[in-house]
Amino acid sequence: MNNEIYYSGTPQGQDNSVRLFRFVLLGVIVLLMLIGVYYLFSYVSEGSIFVKTAANNSVTALITNELSSTSSKPIKIKANEPQKVKPGTYIVTVSYGLYVTKQVVKVKSFSTTTTNISLNNKQMPIEPVASVAANQLSVSSNTLNFIDASNNNLETITNNQLSSVNSNYSFQTVVWSNTNYGIAKTFNGSLYTVSNGNIQPLSLPGYISDSNFNYTVSPDQTAYFVNKSGVYSYTTTNGFKLIYKEGHYPASISAGTQYVSVSWPSGSNNNAIVMSKDGSLIYKGATPATGFTWSTNGNLVAVFGESYGGVFNKSMQQLALIPNTNFVDPTWINENTLVYASGNKVWSYNYKKQRSTIIATSDYNLQNITLSSRGSYIYLTGQPRTLASSSIYRIGLKNQTVSQTAMQLGQHLPVVLGFCRLGYINFTSTQLLIQSFINPLPSTCSNTPNYLSQYGINNLSVENSSVLANKY
Repeated sequence: MNNEIYYSGTPQGQDNSVRLFRFVLLGVIVLLMLIGVYYLFSYVSEGSIFVKTAANNSVTALITNELSSTSSKPIKIKANEPQKVKPGTYIVTVSYGLYVTKQVVKVKSFSTTTTNISLNNKQMPIEPVASVAANQLSVSSNTLNFIDASNNNLETITNNQLSSVNSNYSFQTVVWSNTNYGIAKTFNGSLYTVSNGNIQPLSLPGYISDSNFNYTVSPDQTAYFVNKSGVYSYTTTNGFKLIYKEGHYPASISAGTQYVSVSWPSGSNNNAIVMSKDGSLIYKGATPATGFTWSTNGNLVAVFGESYGGVFNKSMQQLALIPNTNFVDPTWINENTLVYASGNKVWSYNYKKQRSTIIATSDYNLQNITLSSRGSYIYLTGQPRTLASSSIYRIGLKNQTVSQTAMQLGQHLPVVLGFCRLGYINFTSTQLLIQSFINPLPSTCSNTPNYLSQYGINNLSVENSSVLANKY
């Protein structure tokens, strides 16, 4: 009798392999379906940007974080056509040659955000004012104060005449309230008040001077100091007063007409305190950057740093994003408009529209932006050819007539001729400025205006300045 047992069917190991294969295949199919559903949902949930502008303009968009203007690779956008993008905040840039406008645009899911951007095709001229190396400007209708970067003296142009306020002092910096009052700091840390052309020492109490400090001056001539022990105010009437017991150093301090801000870095974060002028606390907490500039009426503050720019209220609530970063000297010209320099360009930013536009371009870097007391001009400095040729310029905000003679002088001056330096002043009128490296002025310097005859410039009035020229 045959007792052999026969087994028909799939071996157990092979059966397990089949089941495993089917399981893996099913998993792959489910994963692909999920990915497909994700991309389908992402696509249908995307929003669109619709930029209306001239067809020949270039348009790009950068997605950005509300608290950090660092961005990813720009997206090319077709003008006058809706384009799907992920929801988020974008910086849309429209450009054509030298003309550029940037706009903050928020895109929501399932909706199209339309923005109309017409480029400003006429930039403002940058008018030469004085061929002097200057820092820390303060300007009224007939007075222009500054630190001469060549000798560190405090100098002034009054009624178109250049003079030194006091050549016995060398200053590192000065903070102006207006052309009549400021506080200057020497290289050894001593402070001096500058009041109507008079320079007087400002003696600091030990609780300020015994440690490192920073200071600022508000539009009403109140000075504020910050060090590790606290925040202090100073007026000529009331002297020094502790207004807030918490201090920091290093720290930046800024003051407007109503509020004072102190900001400082803390590790990888930034912090700020905002207080009223009597020291009453309004805000204490994080801030995206440490640069603060209060608006003309003191209700808004521009906060800026290397990778961020935004507009806040006194409670540090962000109201708008500035579509530029790494700019210098932001200056409010009214409660809606901020101007600042970035490299060789000057931008104007409309806070309500969250839009910035290039209003002036030069061949050199610009800085030291200052609004004149009547708000008619912004003054600034630049270095058109060499470090030695640093000069003062201005941009008219009210369609002022630009001196074409001054524009020519700015192209050819200053120039050194023997012991003489030939330059110009174009503050309230246009005239030549003759300086020398030696005192008194050599008689040969009287011939230097003849240098300009080769450019067709003749018969200009001349100022023989007693301010010594630097040997550059």
